[in-house]
This record gives sequence, C-alpha cells and structure tokens, in this order.
Amino acid sequence: MKKLLLLLITIGVSKFLTAQEEFKPGFGEIGVGLNASGVLPILLDPTDETFSVGLNFKYTLNDRFQARLNLLFGADNVKDEVEKTSPSYSSVKEKSNQNSFVFSPGIEYHFGGTNRLDPYMGFEIGFGRTSRLKTESIEVETFGNNSITSTLKNESPGTTLFNLNYLVGFNFFVFDRFSVGLETGFGYGLDLTKGEETSFFSNGSTTVSSSSDIKKSIYGIESFPVTCNLVYYFGDF
Repeated sequence: MKKLLLLLITIGVSKFLTAQEEFKPGFGEIGVGLNASGVLPILLDPTDETFSVGLNFKYTLNDRFQARLNLLFGADNVKDEVEKTSPSYSSVKEKSNQNSFVFSPGIEYHFGGTNRLDPYMGFEIGFGRTSRLKTESIEVETFGNNSITSTLKNESPGTTLFNLNYLVGFNFFVFDRFSVGLETGFGYGLDLTKGEETSFFSNGSTTVSSSSDIKKSIYGIESFPVTCNLVYYFGDF
C-alpha cells in the first residue's frame, strides 16, 4: 500500500514538473498581446489623459530569441483650470490634445528564468507620426458687473518620429501560454516637425489671426514609462 501511494505521488509530481516546463512558448509559436501605460495616472487625475495602448506580436525563434512587432496608439489630452482673485477675479481654462501612432519591429533575448518567470532584454526601431497639436486657452476676467472673455488658439503641425530603443522586462506565465508582464527602457529619438502653424486670438473687441511655416528637429535620449503586457501564444505556425 505504501509503495502504491509512493508511486502515485511520484507520478503526480512528475506530471506537475512536466506541466511547468510547458508554460513558456516553443519554437514557431506566435504571441498576440495588449500593452498599456499611463492608465493609473488617469484614474488618479482625470484632467491628465496621457496614455498609450498597443498591440504586440511575438514570434519564438528558439528558447532564447523572439522577434517582436509593436503597434502603439497614444493620446495626450490635458485639461487645466486656474482661478485668480487679485486684483480682479479671473478664470483660465486650458486644454491641449494630440494623438500618435508608432510602428516598432524589434528582437528580444530571454534569460533562463524559471518555468514561469521569463526575464528579457531587447532592442527595437520605432517609426511614427503624431497628429497636429491643438491648444486652447480661455480666460474670463470679471470687474464688478463686467467681464471680458479672451480666447487663444494655436495649432502646430504633426511630427515624424524615429527611435532606437533598449528594452528590459519580464513575463510571468500565469497559465500555459498566457503571461502578464512589465516592460520599460530608454532610447535615442529624433523628432522632425515641418508644416504650417496657426494662431488665433479674440477678446470680443479685437481679433488677430496669423500663420507661419515652421521646420524644426529635436533629438536626444528619452526614457519610457512602465508598460503592462498581456500575451497569449497560439501554438506552431
């Protein structure tokens, strides 16, 4: 009886260990995932809607390397309101919005880790484009029973984005082929902006509008916020 019980325990442990080895994807498996950043700040401060969400595709080349492709959609919407009481009462409401799309192919190197924990590092090249940046400021200034409303609007051309990024992160396989993880990194970016910039101002009695062509480039090292990743792997292809 004891020998039979010991045999059953041995078989159970063996199957458990075998199942653990199958959590991570094998050669030829394709992963499809979602990633997001900036969600928590929005919950803490609804006036700052700066976030990004993306689709992530991965292809397992071997037990160490994975090819990846990230499609990232971003939104930068900020609202603010300031009140002043001296020497007169005034209220200033400001808002800006801009959207972006980035296409980033890359590669990951995966360390040994454990049966569930999967740390990695990687590189990617990003190509992207932002929409036109729109800003608006409305100020209402009150003097006794009188008030003046001033409106200032600006619109700047979109920007072309190029990035070379270094990434670090980890995945934790909750179930077979399904993982959750975190990723961050830094990179060298080049932003090119070219096009027409417009401006409009009005305070009821005076209206001024202008436009000009601008061309500028910004480059340098930038860090990335931490992104949360959910990935599921779909067998061999």
